[in-house]
Amino acid sequence: MLSSCPHVRRARLLFVCTLGFVCILGSTFSLACTEATTPVVPDTVGHIVVDSFTSKALGIKKTFLVYVPASYRTSRKRSYPVAYFLHGATRGERYWNDSLRLGIILDSLLSAGAPEMLVVMPDGDDSFYHTWVNPWVYNDCLARGTINGEPAATYCVPHMKYDDYIINDLIPHIDSTYRTLKTRQHRAIAGYSMGAGGGLYLALKYRQLFGAIASLSGGILDLLNVGTPDARVEATDTAQLHQFYSGFAWVDFSMANQYGGNLSDWRKYDPYTIALTVPVDSFPSMWFMVGTYDTFGLPGNQSFHDLLVQRGVSNVTYGEAAGAHTPDFWRTHDGDATAWVAEQIKP
Repeated sequence: MLSSCPHVRRARLLFVCTLGFVCILGSTFSLACTEATTPVVPDTVGHIVVDSFTSKALGIKKTFLVYVPASYRTSRKRSYPVAYFLHGATRGERYWNDSLRLGIILDSLLSAGAPEMLVVMPDGDDSFYHTWVNPWVYNDCLARGTINGEPAATYCVPHMKYDDYIINDLIPHIDSTYRTLKTRQHRAIAGYSMGAGGGLYLALKYRQLFGAIASLSGGILDLLNVGTPDARVEATDTAQLHQFYSGFAWVDFSMANQYGGNLSDWRKYDPYTIALTVPVDSFPSMWFMVGTYDTFGLPGNQSFHDLLVQRGVSNVTYGEAAGAHTPDFWRTHDGDATAWVAEQIKP
């Protein structure tokens, strides 16, 4: 927790060690310790705290990162807007900061006068941030040893209830541990790829909690769409869906477990289906960016945007740009997403 390291000025990744030391973890994951009373960098820059808590929904301890602006340490009576940035498939809670440079982006935006906010980066494994219909058996998952390059001990969870984890565990924990503004208009969610699809699902289903959602290369915004960017075609059975997603092995490998064999279960977690029934004046503010060569994300982004236009939802910023479903595309546009989020939830 931040309150346990009051003398820390700055670290790209920072967490509290034992024996009164502060550990600084750089982007190359090299570890060094320095005395907690030693200034690390000037007070004009934020830092990233590595924290953890036990999630009742998942039945296990999970690590998360929090970007904390410099003023958080000095303005002790001030509360801040908070945004939750969700990572994509085959990645973890460190990816936003280590690979997509989120800490550097936030420092740059704040130095240019952007509104300050806390940013939480949770570990979502490959969950798509919802409850799985046919969850993996925990001990079987552990027996796999390594999954997508991550040790099974930190990847596997006893209960695959990731929406409950975010909504009922993580958000209350953040609000009770950090000085946040605990209102819808001061809380946002964002993500890239799987994190964008999961973020949109959470923002629509729990729209009383989120005032804004930013989707970068959103994956599975229209889960049942097996068509093309030019023509939306809704699947009539799960066999069609598995055939369609078989071209994206990193998604399809878990879909039978995630969604089961009934279309009704697929629809429960489909942002497009949920959006059909959301009252027009209840949508959060929405921002979308997707690559014109993104064969995975583009059809769903376009059909979801078409639905919003048809329904007359006005608080939408939608964009397409040259690029594919790649980290290079995300690095090109994550600064715009972050700046937009900060403006949406500022006090």
